[in-house]
Amino acid sequence: MIATDFGFMYKRLSMPKFFTSQWLHVKKFTEALEGLEKDGVRIDDRTVMPIMESILAEVSGQETIDGVSVGTLDKGLRMLKQANDIAEKDDAWFIKKFGQVYDAVMKLRKNEDYVVNPVQMDRFLDLVQFFIRKAEEYGDKVEVEKTEPKQEFGGVTATFVVFGVTGDEVREFCKVLKYCSAISIDAVEDAVCISCTVPGVFVKAE
Repeated sequence: MIATDFGFMYKRLSMPKFFTSQWLHVKKFTEALEGLEKDGVRIDDRTVMPIMESILAEVSGQETIDGVSVGTLDKGLRMLKQANDIAEKDDAWFIKKFGQVYDAVMKLRKNEDYVVNPVQMDRFLDLVQFFIRKAEEYGDKVEVEKTEPKQEFGGVTATFVVFGVTGDEVREFCKVLKYCSAISIDAVEDAVCISCTVPGVFVKAE
């Protein structure tokens, strides 16, 4: 019978409710939870995982405990550990991992397999031309990023000491920006740096 006093565990643990319910059928587990409550210890992933590991170590070789499959309990614990491993990985880890995957994919691609997508290329060039015109007003700088066809996108970075749009320029600026997949605006020394990415400038040849 499930210990109804521990119904909050379904929201507290990072594993599917089914596996939580199976663990709550195990007497040693609920007794350990009662002990944690008595000692004022917060019951969460971190505090229950050692308990689960200890119980599984004790019943090693058995098929069931209190009528519950040991294999099911073990799977629940593994899922709990996996969820916590992911949660502990910070943004830097994900960025590094994404970079590794991206590099691996790029190595498999060949530039000669990609061709210009006329529609997106025109939009990209409209964006570049807009920044060039604005840069000419104050002698600012516009750089088209050195990308390869296999990367598919087009990138441009414009650096302005002063940047402003008025009148019809506002409408034009919005028009060229709406085709971007990414835009960043950063302060660099005494200037403003605007970087834009337009996707699908190159596509894989049929």
